[in-house]
Amino acid sequence: MSGISDAPFRKLAWQFGAGFCVSEMVASEALVTGHMEMVLKGSDSGLPRHAVQIAGREPKWMALAAKLAVDKGAG
Repeated sequence: MSGISDAPFRKLAWQFGAGFCVSEMVASEALVTGHMEMVLKGSDSGLPRHAVQIAGREPKWMALAAKLAVDKGAG
């Protein structure tokens, strides 16, 4: 749901009782290299339970992006 399930939407969903929120699709290489749009799409907005959808085709970038997401609290 790219363009819809952004950080403010996820925060509202959480406030209305969602037990788990999922980010927009995030490009793995852009996330790892710090492309701000991707970093914001993967942002957890301070939610205690969330997941990050990672897109890509290179195992190296996908693994690094997954580690980054977990380090930032994704589960």
